[in-house]
Amino acid sequence: MKKLVVVTYQEQTGQQYVETIRALFGRSIEVSFQSMFEELPKGMDPDLVLASTYTVCEVLKNHVQNFDNVIVADITLRKDAVEQLRAYPPHTKAILVNISLESAIDTISLIYKHGIKNLDLTPVYPPVSEFPSCHLAITPGETDLVPSGIENVIDLGERVLSIKTISEIATRLNMIEVLSQPHCLSYFNTLVSTDVSTPGMLGQIGALEQQLHFIMQIFGSGVMSLDDQGIITFSNTAAASLLGHQAQELQGHPLCDTLPSLWDGGKPLLVQDQVIRTPSNVLIVSVHHMEYNSILRGYLVLIRRFTDLEKEQYKIRRQVMSRGHVAKYSLENIVGDSPAIRQTKQMAQKIAASNSTILIYGQTGTGKELFAQSIHNASPRRDFPFIAINCAAIPETLLESELFGYEEGSFTGAKRGGKPGYFELAHGGTLFLDEISEMDISLQTRLLRVLQEKEVTRVGGNTIINVDVRIIAASNKNLKELVGQSAFRRDLYYRLNVLSIHLPPLDQRKEDIPLLIEAMKQEMGGTFTLTPDALSTIQSIHFEGNVRELRNLVERLLYADTQPIDAQTVRQYLDQDPTSGAAEHITSVVNRFIRDQRHRLSDLKQVMEVLMQTYQSRIRMGRGSIQNALEARGVYLSEQEIRTLLQILQLYGFIQVLRGRGGTHITDLGVTALNQLRSGTFGDSLSSFS
Repeated sequence: MKKLVVVTYQEQTGQQYVETIRALFGRSIEVSFQSMFEELPKGMDPDLVLASTYTVCEVLKNHVQNFDNVIVADITLRKDAVEQLRAYPPHTKAILVNISLESAIDTISLIYKHGIKNLDLTPVYPPVSEFPSCHLAITPGETDLVPSGIENVIDLGERVLSIKTISEIATRLNMIEVLSQPHCLSYFNTLVSTDVSTPGMLGQIGALEQQLHFIMQIFGSGVMSLDDQGIITFSNTAAASLLGHQAQELQGHPLCDTLPSLWDGGKPLLVQDQVIRTPSNVLIVSVHHMEYNSILRGYLVLIRRFTDLEKEQYKIRRQVMSRGHVAKYSLENIVGDSPAIRQTKQMAQKIAASNSTILIYGQTGTGKELFAQSIHNASPRRDFPFIAINCAAIPETLLESELFGYEEGSFTGAKRGGKPGYFELAHGGTLFLDEISEMDISLQTRLLRVLQEKEVTRVGGNTIINVDVRIIAASNKNLKELVGQSAFRRDLYYRLNVLSIHLPPLDQRKEDIPLLIEAMKQEMGGTFTLTPDALSTIQSIHFEGNVRELRNLVERLLYADTQPIDAQTVRQYLDQDPTSGAAEHITSVVNRFIRDQRHRLSDLKQVMEVLMQTYQSRIRMGRGSIQNALEARGVYLSEQEIRTLLQILQLYGFIQVLRGRGGTHITDLGVTALNQLRSGTFGDSLSSFS
């Protein structure tokens, strides 16, 4: 407990100061009085000494061990007493009566300092011999010394400790929170302040204290603040309730009275999430040291019920799910009716009910995460988080902290307070580890321990956290082969490969392609149609990227200008070398063109020649322009005949006709076909065009 000694000449004054300090600070400090008329002890060493005057302060130099702990009392008057003096007219003569000349002059100085300019004051003190003739006497509580015959006597009451002095005591003793207490503010409100900044400062402190207390009251956990001696200075309702007390009962008591196991060597123990058993609760308690500056220090105690931790984790998991860590797809969203996909979906439905680890094999783009989400949503864990992480997309140094979390200060850049890992966030739900084959061997060891022990330890931490997470891993590589190459842990492989699913590539479910295309079109808002040849062409393609590559093709076809989309247009939008197999394909198209349109080849070739004139400039020609250009070449066709010829050329992919007034232009395929027609490489049937 802090100790304060009041030293004055007058015992009455000293006892008055002692009573004031006790009333304002309560039993948080021990206050005693020492008179200057008694022999002062040598080597006084209290936390603070309050001297009534500077004369007393000088004497104390020889009696106090640390003279820096001595402050001089600043005194003031009460507000209501000073207001009585303002009622008198200017130049009113009055006497100021006090016990000594020094005290009388001090009181006159105080009155003038408070802006009382309407009185002409003369000091009067015992023994009273003579005094000026006047009708008004003013005294600070010394009415018995007022000479007889004075008509009006104003008793200002005893001079009292100012706001400045009380604030300095609170600051020196690290008890600044007292200044915002109601009884202290009420005392300040009765005083006349000469320092206009002090009330404003106290008002701000009071507002901040109220905000802090409000925050601490609504804080979900129990919160207590201690001074540097471990004395409870504040307790919110939650903390008091957990400890079986009222909040006001705890204030002013040392922490050792309430939680003795957190006390050692006369000060609180600094602990983090320590389990403490009380008669009514099992508590989780943390004690943190706080240092505001070189003078103000203290502690913050956080108290929670052990069962509240589970509730908090549940809330966090719900928040995680609200931020997108949730499975969006179900087995109904997996498009396809082929035997291969039906069998795979049936297997997924069966193993979803199990709690075992699942390993999904599949080529790139076969929908491994789609199946993982569907299994989660078909399982009893559907109401808990689904968190997906790509082991190949996150650097090795970062992946460990992402999976297992980290404590504050565990590495450069670590967040204040640390961060939970994906295992903690996925508690109760599913963690999907995609491309598990790319995980570093050292992390495989930690993952194996989590699967075996169902517990994790954060990076830089020593607290074991129990987790209940189902693992779904996925790989496009054969993990057993990697085990043989010492690139994957054998024990982890067998721990992961409890249940497995092999997803069929698109080549094994060609009959699902029309259904997939329609589903993708609806999702993207596409309206294009495919000719039978175009659909047949797509089904004949080997999609190395499987469904993902098919989706890319469908997205590109959204921007095709021709409708319906034919096989040639499909080939133009394929993600492959445009010259690959081009000659064979063009030969086939041109042969079919000659065979089917032999009787119109001359006119069709003339139209292609006209359109070729604008090929480089990419200028599109309307039917009228084509008709004029043909006439210039000596070919006379009606507009209807030209329309028919254009439709034929478009059917083979040799030209592109845009809707409305968009015009017509020859395609790259048309240019290649025209060059072959010009060269006469197709035998006698084309000799007339050579």
